[in-house]
Amino acid sequence: MNGNCANLPQSLINEGYILGTLTEASKTYFVLATFQDNDSDGIIDSPLGTVIVNQTPDPDGKINDISIDIPYTLHDALTSEQGIAILKGTNARSLVLSGGHRKMNAAASTCQGKLFETS
Repeated sequence: MNGNCANLPQSLINEGYILGTLTEASKTYFVLATFQDNDSDGIIDSPLGTVIVNQTPDPDGKINDISIDIPYTLHDALTSEQGIAILKGTNARSLVLSGGHRKMNAAASTCQGKLFETS
């Protein structure tokens, strides 16, 4: 974006994205997020792919080259909130909220976790 949040490619608009600026506590962020509500129920239908980019250096003039990535925002409790807190607390460069699901693909994998399994 090179410091300019005014021009969003039409291809992203067609896919249901909006680009805006958020200012909170003297910090400015660019936000690219989905906005489609095809069934008009007041809920975004596919909250996949929100990207927040920090535009405010800390007092030393730095933005840390860290990207916080939260893959399972809809189904892992409080991970979105944790990601936002980390973004703010570390003055990281970006936060990516993908909205995926751990069981999106039913195919078996060699890296299947055994979370909370007892035996």
